[in-house]
Formats: sequence, structure tokens, C-alpha cells
Amino acid sequence: MPHLGPQRYVPGQSRPYPPPQSGSPVPPHWWWFVVPLATFGFGTFAMVWIAGTRLATRRTTMAAAGYAASAFLTFLLIIVGSPDGVLGGLTALLLLMLWFGGTAHVAVLQTRVRQLDAGTPAPPVVTHADDPGIAAAQWRQQRRREARELLLTNPGMAAELRIGRPDVPDRSYRTAAWSM
Repeated sequence: MPHLGPQRYVPGQSRPYPPPQSGSPVPPHWWWFVVPLATFGFGTFAMVWIAGTRLATRRTTMAAAGYAASAFLTFLLIIVGSPDGVLGGLTALLLLMLWFGGTAHVAVLQTRVRQLDAGTPAPPVVTHADDPGIAAAQWRQQRRREARELLLTNPGMAAELRIGRPDVPDRSYRTAAWSM
């Protein structure tokens, strides 16, 4: 087999595959989930706030405020409350929510920030406008709407076009249109 040498790009032809890289760079956000995990959830609000400012989403920034309030309340309950009773149970519940729920939330946010930093577009929003089945169903729905309108405005023509249930004797078209 002859050696072809390095491939060159010729306009109009497909490009050759890029050479494989020796290793992918470690993303700079890999450690985000460690913060809420190592701080028992008390550092969750900081990482969620950073993600909210990077993603520029109000919902994430508000979640950071919620995590901060929960952390403050949990801290107060640990200091003031007793380990047994209702306050102890509430404290444990809040602590577990901050710790594990916050860690999972930060893990999701770190992947979104990584996609944003890498320039990877967000997954496309799926619309049903291009689906022929949805378009056909919408067309049929519009035709039924027009038939009901015709039934109300011109019952004679509706009877001639056999709109409604003309096979059922003594059926009032007007009441059939209002019941739909």
C-alpha cells in the first residue's frame, strides 16, 4: 500500500479528521460540588450564587438567597436547639437538604457553567411546528372550530354539508354546538 503522506485540505472536499489529542483539558469547574459536600451544605449558597452570576439567571440567584437563609436558619437551630424533639428533627432535615440537595444542585449548575464557558450551545428547544402529525392535528382542530361556527351562524348550510350528527333524527344542531 503506498504512503499518501499528510493530507491537505482542498476547497470543495471534506476535511480530514483532526488528529486525536493526547488528553482533554480538565475543566476549571470540576471542584464546585466539593464545596457544599465538604462544608456540610453551608457553602452551597456561595457556589449557587457564583453560578447564578455566571449564567445570569435570576432564578439561580434567588436559589442562592434561599440556600443562604436555610444555612443561617440551620446554624441558629444547631446553636439554640436541642438535639431531640421537633427542633432537632427540623435541624437534621435542613442540614441534609443543604448538604445533599445542595451538592446535587451545584453539580448540575457546574455542568451548565462548563457548557457556557466552552461555548457549547444549550440543547435546542423542541417545537412541534415542524412535526407534520402536530400540524395535521392542528389543521383538523381548526376545521372543527370552523364547523361549529358554521353550525351556529348558518344551520341550513351545516345540515346540507352534514356537519354535526345529521344521521340522528330530531337532533338540534344549535344545542350540539353549544355542548362542544
